Amino acid sequence: MSGIYNFPDEMVSNEKKKSFDFAKEYMSAVWAEWSNRIGTRNGKFDEWKAYAKGNQDIESCKEAIKRKFIKEEFLHIDWNDKLKVLPQMLRNYKNSIDISEFSPAIKAIDYGAMEIKNTRKTEKMKLLAAKDFLTQAAELNGGMSPIPLDQIPESKEQVTLEEDSAKPLRVERGEEKALQFVLLENHFEDKFDDIKDDAVDYNLFGFRLETNAVEGIKLHKVNPRNLIYGERNDKFYSESPYYGEVKEITVGMFRNICKESGVSYTEDEIRKIVGWSTDSKMTNKTRMKVVFYAFKTYFQESNVIKNVYSKKIGKKTGAVKLIPESEYKPRSENEKINKVIDNYDVWFEGVMVLDSDRTIIRHRLINNMPEYKGKILPPYIICSPREVALMEELKPSIDSLQQLRYKILHHRGILKGTITDIDPDSLAEITLGKEKLTPEEVLSFYFSLNLSFTKRVDADGDPINGMRPINEIPAAIPYALRELSQQYISELQAFYSSFGAFQYDQAKPDPKTMDINEPFRLSDNLQLRDITNSLFNATTKVLQNISSRINDAVDFPLVKEKFIDNIGFDDFDALEQWKKDRSKHAFYIYTDFVMSKKDRADLMNAVDAHIQRGELEVSDKIELGRIKNAREAAAKLTLKVMANRKQMAANELNKIKENQNQNILAAQASGEQNRQTLKLDHELRMERDRVKFEQDAFLLQKNGEIKIAEANVQGKAKIDAAQFSSQFTADLAMAKKRMDEETALKKLDKSKENQAELIKLRQGKIEDVNQNSQIPAIDLSTIN
Repeated sequence: MSGIYNFPDEMVSNEKKKSFDFAKEYMSAVWAEWSNRIGTRNGKFDEWKAYAKGNQDIESCKEAIKRKFIKEEFLHIDWNDKLKVLPQMLRNYKNSIDISEFSPAIKAIDYGAMEIKNTRKTEKMKLLAAKDFLTQAAELNGGMSPIPLDQIPESKEQVTLEEDSAKPLRVERGEEKALQFVLLENHFEDKFDDIKDDAVDYNLFGFRLETNAVEGIKLHKVNPRNLIYGERNDKFYSESPYYGEVKEITVGMFRNICKESGVSYTEDEIRKIVGWSTDSKMTNKTRMKVVFYAFKTYFQESNVIKNVYSKKIGKKTGAVKLIPESEYKPRSENEKINKVIDNYDVWFEGVMVLDSDRTIIRHRLINNMPEYKGKILPPYIICSPREVALMEELKPSIDSLQQLRYKILHHRGILKGTITDIDPDSLAEITLGKEKLTPEEVLSFYFSLNLSFTKRVDADGDPINGMRPINEIPAAIPYALRELSQQYISELQAFYSSFGAFQYDQAKPDPKTMDINEPFRLSDNLQLRDITNSLFNATTKVLQNISSRINDAVDFPLVKEKFIDNIGFDDFDALEQWKKDRSKHAFYIYTDFVMSKKDRADLMNAVDAHIQRGELEVSDKIELGRIKNAREAAAKLTLKVMANRKQMAANELNKIKENQNQNILAAQASGEQNRQTLKLDHELRMERDRVKFEQDAFLLQKNGEIKIAEANVQGKAKIDAAQFSSQFTADLAMAKKRMDEETALKKLDKSKENQAELIKLRQGKIEDVNQNSQIPAIDLSTIN
């Protein structure tokens, strides 16, 4: 690297770059750029901070008010009454940004994690495509399905919602807990409050990160007054080749750093470095000015040669970026390709004393350099939200308002509600006794003490009527005070608009993140959105840097134990599974919104409405109330409502089927009753036919017997035949009567029995009528 500040050539060996001489040459060029610049910048910081506190310099306002004819001793102004409207507005804005309202969100985006998520989603889409087939198969198989029907998604929307609200992968959960632990351990919320002040007051804020073998990942807030950095290419100085902090250290700390670096200095050499005379007593508490620096260069791999194009990226520093041939398209034939040894970026850190010799007391390669997607991350994260600082933008408004306020105070003090008419000719003829007053003195008396003069006689001693050099025109409302007040209000409203407010406590809110009583938090007025976004984008960069350092941090046994104790063994074990090749297991990290009070109230109102409709349970309300993220809560609410509605529909279908089954059973019972009645009637008819047949057979038999008896006993007398016939007729009548009575009794008993069984059948006490029951045969043995 070369340029107007004489940066060293970076096309040197790796060993040369490790040397103190290379560091001295590099940082001497850096300090040549910053030695005067840092003082000028910090002078602006002092001025901006004074405005932010309401302690701004008022000399310009005094000069604007004190004109030729105004004497300060006659002004009704308290110069210490400085306008405090800017500190109030800044305080409102700063207090409106609360880091506790946000949380880190982790999404694994490497090939392995995406394969898991895509496979899960693909399987659900396959089930959705086969839904009709599986449903028909279940209907044909008595409701049995190879895959439970309740596991089949209803729509693509349901699949998307399930994926949005899906339980994080083990590694995502472990990573999120690890980040939250590091932020908590480093008191990030307190540091965030500090950088809010820096972002607004100085238009510059920053962090420095390191991986410590004992304490783990450390996050330090950097004082903007101490910061030095390379050329700005964006608000985060993402291409800056160097960073640094100007600090004061004690001689004792100087000795410790030297001892750690393996260098030593005599007492005389230390006095010279500190700039301490031999007559003055130097102790370990004596202080000196140094620069803690970090700069980026590259190391070369001599066994690999690549074709590259060189592109200049720093006008002042002369920095050159080497672009591989495969990643660059030449704009003209003049761009020549170079053959270079393969190289990779590295970061060095060290300490340079700001003495005349620019003494280097530490220079080393940064260990545990974090890497994200193949790019080495810098140890510093700094940001300048605006090209023109907010305080620089507001200074003219505050000066103008302050001047107007002083004028208003003066007019309120004198309560002079008039318009003044001046006669220049008469003004030059005013005398006080025998001494002639100058026009300047006359005006000073008038404007300061409200004294005016009237000339009664002319130069010849003749009386003059109505000759006054200064005439006042009365007004009901003091004209000057009225005009100044209106102008003050107009400029005050213009000032408020710089904060997105039309009045002191009003701003148009963003309904996604706030309610009507939070006028500034992420307001969509676009006036301060750039600063707010810069703060949260910086937070995301901090989280990404921490994430990239976890793998190296847990290599230290003490740090590993701290992580296990704080995030749990199971979640730490998930991180360990990815440890071997963590650089390929990338995470997309962003700060996600925690629901505002209004969002949470709206969610609970919606949940209560679904509970009243029976679509949710009280336990669902408790579960949803614990979710911080609004989008996740909305997705889970929708899924739960869809699932419960599906279950409710299934329950209604079961009720319909149950009613249908009951109707079928009733119809079956009625049909069985009719069948039993018809069966009984048939059995009775058959019994009557049988009895009639037996009677007919009996008659035929007896008739035959009679004929036989007549044939065999022809010799008997007709009297015997008549007696026998008479007796037979009587016996037959008796037998028939007895048989009819038995048949009638049996028929009545059978009818009663069948009626009793029919009643039991209707009451469901029996299932069927005994089909094998028969009417007992008639006993004819009693018949002679």
